[in-house]
Amino acid sequence: MDRAAERRWAHLHGCARAETYGILRLELLIWPRDCGAGVLISPSRVAQPGAECGDPFKEMHVYTHDPSQPDEPFADWERALIDPSHPAAAAQTEEDEVAAAEREEEHRRAGQILAWPRFHAVEEGGHVPDGGTVHLRDGWRDLPYAFNSGDPMDRLVGLAHQAGGLAHRLLAGVQSLLKRRDDNTRTCIVPDGDELLVTVWSTSGCFSTRSWWVQTTLQPRRDEYNELRLLPVADTVMIVRNASGAYTIYEDPESGPLGPLVGRWLIAWQGRRAVRDLMGWGQADLAPEPISVPDFLASLPPVS
Repeated sequence: MDRAAERRWAHLHGCARAETYGILRLELLIWPRDCGAGVLISPSRVAQPGAECGDPFKEMHVYTHDPSQPDEPFADWERALIDPSHPAAAAQTEEDEVAAAEREEEHRRAGQILAWPRFHAVEEGGHVPDGGTVHLRDGWRDLPYAFNSGDPMDRLVGLAHQAGGLAHRLLAGVQSLLKRRDDNTRTCIVPDGDELLVTVWSTSGCFSTRSWWVQTTLQPRRDEYNELRLLPVADTVMIVRNASGAYTIYEDPESGPLGPLVGRWLIAWQGRRAVRDLMGWGQADLAPEPISVPDFLASLPPVS
């Protein structure tokens, strides 16, 4: 018996019966044109006599071991079949689980590209070229309500979960905005009446080469509890470039979550600056003017 044929797949379209072959049970396949009754015995399940064609025996393993070769060593898969506690059994189970998880992820991603092509790159089968623009208004319109309400960050997480692709890039960029060290960011705030034009950008971090640029206009307000709120009064634009050098432009309407998240960052950033002033510590200078999108893209370091 060819050892390369120790394990192979059989797809049953009819019924089958089983006979003993050597130390293992060999499942003998029968292909009756009239789908007659039969008995199927496998290492994991038994079918009663009289099983009808179409019963759920669609896929199974066929195992062989030649009884005329008593000194032939058993393969790991054979030992695992005889003794489920054998290490090979656990290894095979883990391998099957990993393969199943990979197939499931591939199917999920294919479904996301089909349902959300405006959030996937052209090379992945989507509609967005490198350097293209994603209009987030489309995402908020199509996102189920359960993922599209509440905290602004929860909305971004929900979009990334549902759409995948470039929505994940946006989420990573916003997380970087909220967490990146102040020394690795540049900020320009231009007051205009009761509004603030806020531009923040970063070409890299300490341990990340992700680059981003974001700009929005915020209006400070006090709510009924005298709590400060920074509300967007214009669209928010964000650019995120990943480690491979691909970048995407995101445009978010006033009602979207990007503007409030920039406001959240600004309040925290101003708080850190105030504490440094109290302690007499130095801090990064404000940029004298906002950097334009072309100048920002030109300032990015080359991809290594």
